[in-house]
Amino acid sequence: MRSPSQLLAIVFAVGAGVAPGLASEGQVGPFRWGRWLLNPDAPTQQATPADPSQIERASLLSGDADSGVIDLLGWQGTNQAGTISFAGNSFLAAPGTTWWIGSPTWDIQRGSQTNGTWSYVRRLQQDWRIHLGYCERSAAELSAAHGAPARIGSNLLGVNAVVVELDGRWVSNTVGGWTTNYYSGNPPNCGVWAVPAGMSINSAQQNAANRLASFSTFLSGTTPRTGPWKLDFRVGAGGTWVVELDTNGDGVTDRTLTSRDAGMAASPFSGITGQSGLMLSVEASAANGLGSVGRTPMQLSYQTSVADAPPVVSVVSGSFDARTPTRVALSATASDDRTTSLPCAWTILSGPSGSGISPGSDAFHVNLTVAAAGTYQIQATVTDRLGQTGSKTATIVVPAIPVSGSVTPASALPIGQSQTFTATWTDQFGQLAGNAVSSWAVDRGTIDAQGRFTAVGPAGPVMVTATTLAALQADPTNGSAVVATAVVDVTTAPSEGQLGPFRWGRWRLDPNAPTAAAQPADPIQVEAGTLVTGDQVHGRIDLRQWQGTNQAGTITFAGNALLAPPETTWWIGLPSWDIQRGTQSGGLWTYTRRTQQDWRLHLGYADRPAAALSALHGQPSKIGSSDLGADAIVLELDGRWISPTVSGWTTGYYSGNPPNCGVWAVPAGQSINSAQQQVANRLADLTAALTGFAPANGQWAVDFRVAAGGSWSLAIDRTGDGIAELRLTSSDPGNHPSPFTSITGQSGLLLSMEASAANALGTVGRSPVTVAYQRTTDTPPQVTLPSGLTTGETELTVTASASDDGGIGGLTWVHQWVGTPPAPAVLIPGSNGSVTIRFTKIGTYRLRSTATDAAGASTSAETDIVVVPTPTAVTTTLP
Repeated sequence: MRSPSQLLAIVFAVGAGVAPGLASEGQVGPFRWGRWLLNPDAPTQQATPADPSQIERASLLSGDADSGVIDLLGWQGTNQAGTISFAGNSFLAAPGTTWWIGSPTWDIQRGSQTNGTWSYVRRLQQDWRIHLGYCERSAAELSAAHGAPARIGSNLLGVNAVVVELDGRWVSNTVGGWTTNYYSGNPPNCGVWAVPAGMSINSAQQNAANRLASFSTFLSGTTPRTGPWKLDFRVGAGGTWVVELDTNGDGVTDRTLTSRDAGMAASPFSGITGQSGLMLSVEASAANGLGSVGRTPMQLSYQTSVADAPPVVSVVSGSFDARTPTRVALSATASDDRTTSLPCAWTILSGPSGSGISPGSDAFHVNLTVAAAGTYQIQATVTDRLGQTGSKTATIVVPAIPVSGSVTPASALPIGQSQTFTATWTDQFGQLAGNAVSSWAVDRGTIDAQGRFTAVGPAGPVMVTATTLAALQADPTNGSAVVATAVVDVTTAPSEGQLGPFRWGRWRLDPNAPTAAAQPADPIQVEAGTLVTGDQVHGRIDLRQWQGTNQAGTITFAGNALLAPPETTWWIGLPSWDIQRGTQSGGLWTYTRRTQQDWRLHLGYADRPAAALSALHGQPSKIGSSDLGADAIVLELDGRWISPTVSGWTTGYYSGNPPNCGVWAVPAGQSINSAQQQVANRLADLTAALTGFAPANGQWAVDFRVAAGGSWSLAIDRTGDGIAELRLTSSDPGNHPSPFTSITGQSGLLLSMEASAANALGTVGRSPVTVAYQRTTDTPPQVTLPSGLTTGETELTVTASASDDGGIGGLTWVHQWVGTPPAPAVLIPGSNGSVTIRFTKIGTYRLRSTATDAAGASTSAETDIVVVPTPTAVTTTLP
């Protein structure tokens, strides 16, 4: 609370600069005071009542700058000019101060003159009016001069204003009441009003939209004659306002009304923030006609009130709970000097996208819902009844924690063999989480800390379990670890096997008669084949092959061989592969990717029936092997890592005649390496065919076939869409048919996969690959020719329409005459089944067009062409 001397200093500073000659204006307690009409320094008859003792006035009855009572008088009626005047008093408080205003006593009287003496009696059903409010002018511009213009509610104020109106009357000689509907306009008049610039409050009340609040309910149960009542009116930023009512004068607010309450409205004048200071205007009762003078003696009580301080947010908190990993409970604590009911708004200042605030138990307890791990900056903002705000921020860290996982591979494993498992974790947002495995466990056999499992008998399912404690470490309240499992089918060690439609065999190791030279120094890397998914038509097979140090301390090459049923054709691809070298340290083998070393895939057919190729371990069914004992036609594909992330085809690394990627004739008794010493054995160079895609794109597939007479075809699907972008045949320019004319696919497709080399003693190289297979079908092409062809020209182009399951781009065309044409006619083949014909004579010609696909299947169509004469213009000259 200010001292009287401080407040007076402020008030007199406000009054500084007032024009001279208005000495009759003054200071009454803490307020600048002015009469409505009379300026004693320049009195006029209109501004002076007929009874001059009733001129408007105000004096400090008791009190100081903080509280007190002002005695004031207002009048209305006959003036000394013989007309009617309204007169009252206005007050201006210092800006930044707030006040309780009341009227402990008041009366409403009418006076009449008899023999020069005026006498006054109480009047019923006539009202006084008090206006309290603020306007859109600073206090320095409001001089409170007599004769206005500082009267709140006046049209002469010249600026927008927010005004409280209170109206009181005598209902009977002893009973006072509030008046809500006496004046013109839109009653009730007691309330809060928006008064636009240039309008009086009476004019503003003609429009109900200017009513911001009605006091009908607010004042219910009180009367203006209770004496101790007081009212405090304030405005705030953004058009907010607050009215408080002390019904019994004990200094405690009994009722509060704000612009945020239901049915109330904020002021449209958001620029009014109390800069004018509180303005009061007290108006006498009316309805005193000529010959009479009405007076309204009144006591106006005032008392400073505590200014509204902005609210304070003291705490904003939110802690991550792994049990609700996509939601963080937020809470805030705030306080305000005037109310315990504050709205609270939450804002996400920063953080990953997709987050939001969802409701909680109340405005101070909400939830942050998140779509990604990260750091979030959160702000809580509270707003008091005057629009003042308080804010506080908090930083919330949401970690990515695993909520589920999977263990791979979940495949069959023979007794005695080992397999390294990998656990993949998914966090609460469905993203892969890079969390380590805390422990591995199996219900039979052994598994080490790196997830390497060694199968033991008996055969049957084994549960492999990986556990991570990452969630517990992020939040100990989580209460549980996250586990992932896989079931492995432990099987007896086979000597040979069936993988999907293929017979499978290892190159070297026969588990029934193992030798040290046929087993890698790291026994888990022994060559192996597993059907990952699929059936007799399509699927995927995992193959593992190795090269390097064996358990005898020498070097071994080892791989896998597959044999398809005879007379079947296949799309073959490698959707995934790697080339790695392993070294041993402390008994543990670790593997890293190698560059500039190659795997080799051989696909081909041999001059032996399938029954003679048993796919036994230890060969002999490896295509490209000298031990095969039969002539073979072999497609070789070689791939490598050029850098750790870039792959390429290898065409010239091996001995012989590069490029090695191509189609080769391999005579009986020779390996493909030996055959490649003779360039005459190269049937096709694939360097150009392999340009434009890499071996690690995961989508490519090839379909390699042979036919009678040494013919062969190769289809390449570069993108995995099932359509061959490129077809090569033995009849293409630069290619050659096989010299082995008796190979017709009787062996069935043979596939051999070989690991990378250059792994010296002490190291083991491995090449894990996945082979994708898809059985193909081959039907003859469909061919049609247009019918009803008639021409009068000497040249005609005819185009055949065709379709083929291998694509029309791979078709070859032959066009010929059926029977003997009427005259020689030249056939000039075009592209895609078109032919241009040059005629020399009219007549009917029968054309046959034949399409042949890559597998040698042909279909023909025939049509008649009628050549008719065309009149020729002849120019003659008559004599």
